[in-house]
Order: sequence, then C-alpha cells, then structure tokens
Amino acid sequence: LGKVREKARVTETTSVMEEFAKACDAFAQQFGYYPGIVPEEVLAADPQISPMENAVLHLSGGAVRGDELPIYINGVAYDNLSSIDFDPEEPGQQGTVITFNGPNGNFDIAVYAGAVGDGPFVQGKRYAPFFSPKGSQFAAVKYDADDSGVLEEIKFLPTVLDAWGNPLMYARRLRANGPMVGTDVRSTQFSLASQARVLSATALGDLAQDQTDASTGGSIINKTTTSSATPREDTFAQIIRTPAIGAARQPQSGAPRGEYIVISAGKDGVFFSVEDGPGGPSTPVTDIVSSAANGTPTVIREYDDIIVAGGG
Repeated sequence: LGKVREKARVTETTSVMEEFAKACDAFAQQFGYYPGIVPEEVLAADPQISPMENAVLHLSGGAVRGDELPIYINGVAYDNLSSIDFDPEEPGQQGTVITFNGPNGNFDIAVYAGAVGDGPFVQGKRYAPFFSPKGSQFAAVKYDADDSGVLEEIKFLPTVLDAWGNPLMYARRLRANGPMVGTDVRSTQFSLASQARVLSATALGDLAQDQTDASTGGSIINKTTTSSATPREDTFAQIIRTPAIGAARQPQSGAPRGEYIVISAGKDGVFFSVEDGPGGPSTPVTDIVSSAANGTPTVIREYDDIIVAGGG
C-alpha cells in the first residue's frame, strides 16, 4: 500500500510540474522570456523570495514592479507602489513594498498575497492568470522553524508544492552562452545564488527537512563551496544538464535539460540528499562530478527527486 501511495504522489507531483511548465511556455510565447517578476541578477544578490515564488507572481499576479508604473486597476491609476489598492472594490487591500538590494541599486515591488490568482501585471497592463492551480499544491510554506525575520507578506506568498507538501525549485536560463552555472549572474546561464531561500532552508515545507544539515543528511548542493575542488556550481550543473551532451565530469561544458527546469525534492524532502541516489545513511555521497564511481550525469536518475524541463 505504501508503494502505491508513493507512486500516486509521484504522478500527482509530475502533473502539477507539467501544468506549471505549460504556464511558463504560454508566458514565454506572449512576452519572449520566462517568468520571474524580479530580475534574476537582483534576486541572486538579495534572495528574499524563491525563484518559484518569483515566477508565481509573474504568472498568477499579486505583485507590481516599481519600474512598470503607472498601472490601472478598475480604471483607477496608481503611480506609487505603496498606494496600490489591489482590489478597489474592497478598499484597504494595499500590499507591502519589498525592496531588493540589487547589484545596481534597489529594486522595488509591491506584493499582496491576496491578489495572487487575479492575473499578473506586465508593463503596466493586467493579463488573465497564466497559472491557476487549485487545492493543496498551491500554498504558502515555511522555510525555517523560526521565520520571525521574514516580512509578513512574504510569509503568505503561495508557491507551487509537490504531493509531499514541499516547494518546487524553478530555475530559468538567462542566456545561451557562458558557464552553465557560474558565480557571476551577469555571465552564467543559470543562477545558483538565487536559489538560496530554498537551499538554505532548515525546515522546508511539510516534511520540515533541513537542506543544510552538515552532520548527516542535507542537500549535496550544500556540501561544497564555490572554492572547493568540486564547486557547488559544478554539482548544480551536473543536476540540470542533459546526460546526452558533453563529457561526464565536465558539467559546465554540457547543455541544459531545457530553458527552464522544475525540480521536486521527492519523498525525502531534501534536494538531492547525500543519503539518496548512490549514497545511503552510512555512506553519504557528496561528489557526483569528479568521483570515479559517481561522476556522471546519469547518476541523477538514482535520486528520488523529480525533474521536469521545458522551453526552447
């Protein structure tokens, strides 16, 4: 019965991931880029929200960029983020202005979690929502047991969940050239720094798993640093690359699975746990890049994590 239940959860998770992917494709077809209301270089510098939350605000609504004012809601013009009433028919629905400390100065958005699902604003114009999931797989989650330092409005932001109640990871390709996962967001194809809200979580989602656990479990992406012999950027590149292209132990010279990648941590609730895949509780694996035994992109298939890629 347990195996049947787990298989059903995998199917349910894959379904919502594919639904999200279709929304990303529809958004890109209309606007020419993949969703994320805060520019990736800003999010990488100050990851107050996750890339998935960033995408939801662009696909479903609930936020306005400061550099896209004025906007009009029900015929009412707003040219100041703090004054936006997200539902003029019910006065008092002002959101919270979130200031991101970007590499070239501050970047502001107004966020109102109650307006997620009303449709996004793009270049000042409101559109019908591209993504409107129902039920338990679209909700706000906790990232840490103590989230007292997080802005209230961010705590209420819904994100896309897998069938185990954990938030999905979303990574979008920023450019066609450069290292697949580098340290400079201005030249890399994918940003790892922007994933900090998820990868630094100490009690993620319903399973409340610590992604940073240094003693036993934890994500393999957190087991090395940028300056390690096997940098964490190489590990992430090995995860998101297509196994068919490039040398096994040179992930940065490979090709990504798609223009965007969506990942579920699977039933263990940890993104590529060192105790999953080729590893185990007594034999954790921290190297899937240069290891003679495990340094190959095909090793990713051994993990319980689920990957859906698309675009292009």
